[in-house]
Amino acid sequence: METNSVGTPTGSFDPTAQSYCTSPDGKSPPDNPQPILQSLADEWLNWDCPVGIYAPCTWQDAATASYPNDLIDSLAHAGGYVLPFSYTGATMNGSPAHPKFTYTAYGIDDVANSDPRSAGPAKLEAEVASINAIFPAVPIVVIGHSNGGLIAEQWWARYRPPSAVADVFSLDSPLNGVSRAGPLCQLGLCGSLGVGSATANAYVSLWEDSASDVGDAAILNLDSADHRFTASGTYGDPLYDVGDAVPGSPPHNGILSQLILDPHCLASEDTTSSSCAPTPGVDSVCSNGPSYANPADIEYNNLTYGMPGSLWIHSEAKNCPSTVGMIMSAIAAPSSPRPAPSTPTAPPLAPPSPSATPGYATPEDAVDGFFEAELAGDWASVCSYVEPAAQTLCLAGTSGQGAATGHVTVGTAVVSGSQALVPVTGSLCAPSTPCVANSDPARGMPPTAAAFESYYAQAVANSTNSTTILSATACTRIGGKWYVAFG
Repeated sequence: METNSVGTPTGSFDPTAQSYCTSPDGKSPPDNPQPILQSLADEWLNWDCPVGIYAPCTWQDAATASYPNDLIDSLAHAGGYVLPFSYTGATMNGSPAHPKFTYTAYGIDDVANSDPRSAGPAKLEAEVASINAIFPAVPIVVIGHSNGGLIAEQWWARYRPPSAVADVFSLDSPLNGVSRAGPLCQLGLCGSLGVGSATANAYVSLWEDSASDVGDAAILNLDSADHRFTASGTYGDPLYDVGDAVPGSPPHNGILSQLILDPHCLASEDTTSSSCAPTPGVDSVCSNGPSYANPADIEYNNLTYGMPGSLWIHSEAKNCPSTVGMIMSAIAAPSSPRPAPSTPTAPPLAPPSPSATPGYATPEDAVDGFFEAELAGDWASVCSYVEPAAQTLCLAGTSGQGAATGHVTVGTAVVSGSQALVPVTGSLCAPSTPCVANSDPARGMPPTAAAFESYYAQAVANSTNSTTILSATACTRIGGKWYVAFG
């Protein structure tokens, strides 16, 4: 599963009757042209590139556009169906003997105005489910580059795909966001680059959350269960080295955006010590990527796995030898999960607390009932724990959703009159919101009685904001019962 380029036409084809091999000029398949697959090959061979900062963009050595040098041909050589993802939807139907893959066109606005933490993962879930329904015994490998890799990671974390999905890879993706994705992009002024306000807001939120390493801790916890997710990044990728830099501050290392790191590494920006090196089984680095300090180490005139131009480094991960080898190893042994890291990369979260029981008698009971209902997929019950004025809106926004995954621990509430704050730790992935996690029971809790009002207001605001932090839950007492307060 890979991302197609903007402008690919809507269409359908039989995936069993197509050739996925490319020709030296970047066309696919060479003998029976299929526009959807041609666009996929052009995008992943870095053949058709936008005019401007990406130019010039031509394939330097036609001999490299073949197995085993590029990813498309390597996947085709292994007998794989190489199918694209669409921001507006793609699906498989029919039968194993006569399947039909249907792809819906999308434009750059569909990318720029889509939150990669919610809209994209939902589309990917529908596509993968449709493929798995037709070919239930065929292993699926999901590969995403840049924003597509963030969508793949968020989908894997939220939907916990079936066992047929052997591996999920992100290549040079902003998993921890991008420091300077705003403010211009947050105002919608970067749409021509595929980064509108929705996308930029997501990048900024992920970056801000990464300062406490909460997002990475949640991913590490989830990956410890199945070892199916791998993040691959490139040292010296200028998109992140520049994008993560803050004027007047020391330069950031752009690899911080791209990899899943140990709990203390993001805050210290340490990617070199043994404890902060790429996590085995979770992270990979394009081994032939250039050094940011000395990019001239790469031979520009005979580049064999990337594209030239000012941002070619951002695209080289698609075909660098270590990327191709890593993914093809997964194809060769899809049923053999990678070994777990030899040392724990995140502290285990505490088991659920037995002290609270679902109900309305105490703030703790209301919060426990709220989260237990989410984990059971009983959204009517979830909304019954929300303050009455917000229950109709809650029902409208959750109807038809599946169950959340994860677990939570409900702590002891701090009560002030008819209001309360309840500490919550654990990790949770709900179908329509970003995954959240927290291992600090003091997060979001007021240090003093005088601070309660401001902390309560922040908790209410957090209830309707997109965040990856699971923090204190605000509650309110109405008619003698406690409910979860929503902004």
